[in-house]
Parts: sequence; C-alpha cells; structure tokens
Amino acid sequence: MIDEEHKTIYFDHSTMALFQACKEKCRLGGVRGYRPLTPRFALDFGHAFHAAIAAYYDALAGGYHDSTGNWLPFNRKVAENIEVNECIEVSPTQHAQAAFLRDLGHTDAKLPVTLESEDRRSIERGLALIDAYIYRWRNEPYDNLLDAQGAPYTELGFKYYLTSFEGYDIIYVGFIDRLMWNRATARPVVFEPKTTPQALS
Repeated sequence: MIDEEHKTIYFDHSTMALFQACKEKCRLGGVRGYRPLTPRFALDFGHAFHAAIAAYYDALAGGYHDSTGNWLPFNRKVAENIEVNECIEVSPTQHAQAAFLRDLGHTDAKLPVTLESEDRRSIERGLALIDAYIYRWRNEPYDNLLDAQGAPYTELGFKYYLTSFEGYDIIYVGFIDRLMWNRATARPVVFEPKTTPQALS
C-alpha cells in the first residue's frame, strides 16, 4: 500500500513473496484487487488450520476470542443461568477441531471431505492433522503469555522501517500470531504455526 500523503510505502511478507514469484500476479492482486475464480484449497486449508491452532492455545489459556476479537474466559456465563463448568466438558483439542470447521464455513471453502480425495487437503485430513499436531507437541516447553486481563498476546501488529527510496519511507508490516513463554530459556518467543510444505525465507 502506498500512502501518498505521508510518502510511505507499506509491504508485508505475502506481497513480497507474490512479487518474487510473479510481478504481474502481484500487480493484479495487490494493486488492482483481482482474485482468482477457482477455489484455492491450500489457502482455505491453511487459514482454517491457523484458526484451529489459535483456538487450541486460547483454550489452554482458559478462554476464547469471539468473532469481534474480544477475549472471553470460559468461566463467563455462556447462556442465561448456565455456567460453562455446568456444561459438557470440552477439551482444547475439540475446541481446535470446532474452530477448523467453523473457519471453513466462514470462508465458504470447498475442500474435499474424505481422506481418499486426490487433493492433499481435505476436511478429514485437517481434523487428523490437528490431532497429530497436538500429540506431536504435547510436551512443548511453551506457555501462553497473558496480559493483565488474562488474555493471551495474539495477532500483534508490527511495523519496521527498512529504508527510504526516492522520497518514500519503506515500511515492512505484519502480524505476529502469538507470544509464548519458553520455560526452558525463561524468555518470550514468537510463535508462528505454519502448514506450508515450503521453507520460509
């Protein structure tokens, strides 16, 4: 995005990766706003998996983010005169799987349903991958970092000045998925779950 008033050019990782892959595709998508008509299974799957892992770690922190991004602890009333602890117990894994399915519904994704589908990304594979991810990292040395209200630090925006070019400041922007506390090093760490099979630059 170019801010002519303040002579600033903002760009993020997605824009940079698209530009490196194909300058014309970056121009059509980033500048002209065109979107492909064919379904993009990889993006829909990755977005839903990201939502699932976020819901898992939110559940470990004792709550969830509602559709407007507000943090709600589980001990709040979810219905009139009904406390969460009086309801059926729901595990963090079940919260993650529900978030995966909910996100696919919100984005109107058209993923195949079964494991036997020719595409590597299907609903059944997504649910199985969530189980596998949680099992694989069950003993990880990370805890949620919580703010004063008990909410985890998630989707933290940042901007970083890189250089100036022909009178414009070039600013790299983005979001950090989550900050966690590493018990082994006693330091905060940036936590970024990914589903891409490609190495990240």
